[in-house]
Amino acid sequence: MDTQIFLLSAGAFIVATYLIRLAGVSWGHRLAAGGPASSGRSSDTGSGDSSATARLWLDRAAVVILVAVAATQATYDGQDLTGLSRILGVAVGIVALWRRVPMLLAVLLAMATTAGLRLLGVA
Repeated sequence: MDTQIFLLSAGAFIVATYLIRLAGVSWGHRLAAGGPASSGRSSDTGSGDSSATARLWLDRAAVVILVAVAATQATYDGQDLTGLSRILGVAVGIVALWRRVPMLLAVLLAMATTAGLRLLGVA
């Protein structure tokens, strides 16, 4: 990777991260204070309190971003797809968490599955 492209990408990432954090702090203060919907009137769409709706969408957005990053890290290694062993290991970890297994045990199960499959020659 070219040094200039790396530095421009890192700079853009830093600026975007700062702006997202600034927006979160700004919106957080507005939502905590009640915002424009504090008068008790519902929004024009009839969906209820707009600050509650905004909180719900912000929570959902955070979850979507985390899932997208996790899915990308689980399926790609650089610009190439990862082997089947990592994908199956992540799947075992997800199923373990879905079954309410403690987090540490779920991570260990995922690691053991990936390592076992790699020992068996499954890329």
